[in-house]
Amino acid sequence: MRKLHFLTLPRRNSVCNVFKVSSSLLNNESRKCYTSSISLRSFLYEPPEEISTDLPLEFVTPKEVMPLLHAIQLNKKLDAWNIYRDLNNARKLHLLSPIQHSIVLKFYDIRKLPKNPLNMKLFTFKLHYIFRHMKLAGHQPNIIDYTHMLNVFSRIRYSKICEDLWVESSRRGITPTIYMYNSYLASCLHREKPLLKKANYIVEKLKKSGLKANLTTYSLLVRLHCYTQNFEAAQKILDAKFDLQKNLDASSHWELRYHVWAIVRALRSMISAYGYKGDLSAMDNCYRILKFYDKPDIQLFNILIRNSCNQSNIQRGQQYFNEMVSYNIKPDIHVLRRLIRCLCNKGKTRASCELLETTKEKYNLTPSDYILATIHKTMVKKRRIKDANEFADKWKIPASWLEKNKSLHNNLKGSSAKMDIL
Repeated sequence: MRKLHFLTLPRRNSVCNVFKVSSSLLNNESRKCYTSSISLRSFLYEPPEEISTDLPLEFVTPKEVMPLLHAIQLNKKLDAWNIYRDLNNARKLHLLSPIQHSIVLKFYDIRKLPKNPLNMKLFTFKLHYIFRHMKLAGHQPNIIDYTHMLNVFSRIRYSKICEDLWVESSRRGITPTIYMYNSYLASCLHREKPLLKKANYIVEKLKKSGLKANLTTYSLLVRLHCYTQNFEAAQKILDAKFDLQKNLDASSHWELRYHVWAIVRALRSMISAYGYKGDLSAMDNCYRILKFYDKPDIQLFNILIRNSCNQSNIQRGQQYFNEMVSYNIKPDIHVLRRLIRCLCNKGKTRASCELLETTKEKYNLTPSDYILATIHKTMVKKRRIKDANEFADKWKIPASWLEKNKSLHNNLKGSSAKMDIL
């Protein structure tokens, strides 16, 4: 007789969230764990329905399955993959219960895009492998499994795979939820070639199903319209669905908490789109709305300052710089470079030097050679040779830089000779 072990749920905080739902005893605590940060960044998985609290047979786990569950518990993806392959080669995948097979499937998730195409290809192979053998073992995927697959492949923009999964789930009689619709809609978000026609088709099916679109749905549509440069349609959704006065009432706070990640992504897309277009007023309006939902970071201020400086609006750029400092965010070299270049283009070398000294003193930010060269070159063009030489000595600009820039070097020498004659 096969020796059986009793699987108990570990209580350590390091246990993976998906491992905690291995039990079908889904009380309030486990439901809260299920809707944790992983699901919030995954277009909101639908929490399972309440199940009977009687002790199920899933608690009795064969010893062959225990190493796989422990590898998942310790978040060891490579070990879990090797053990799963060994179970398949030994033809023992049937020892996994359906809910344990779902745990293995949901264990492979993309927190961020793979670093290279090879990693993406390997990840896709593993997920398809588990999903296929899950069905071969007689464990038919449920709505949560299909939602997970749609969510993962929509984030890496594999629209064809998402379409196949959608058709397969429909043939199996699975009624999609708003979360499945959102995941399917996200597969249309291609920057180079957004699938607007397909997105409209998904939205029409959503309306006919009787389901109500949520803030994540509208956020995805805003991003899609930004990719197609249809700013009027994106702004129309923004004005209608993201009005601050409507979202301030108490009944909307819970909804904002669950959708804030998608809302922030949509507003960032609007900021980038308006900034690239040169509409700084609309860009600033989206930024003010974004501050209601999320705290700005250095990446956001980089976008704001870059677009302001590209439009030669140094006043707005300096305003964002001051706001960044008020949030206790340390400026990086990219922020400094864009502000210095904009100041030098306007001929404000003294203001550039003051900014350079301030960032060096307060934030210990060492300027790059490009920044020093920009200020030095501007001083030479303005015939401020003495100031240029003092600046070069103070910031220790190497003589090799002048030798590489022969035209500037000759200009400097010629200007110095004229000054000596005068």
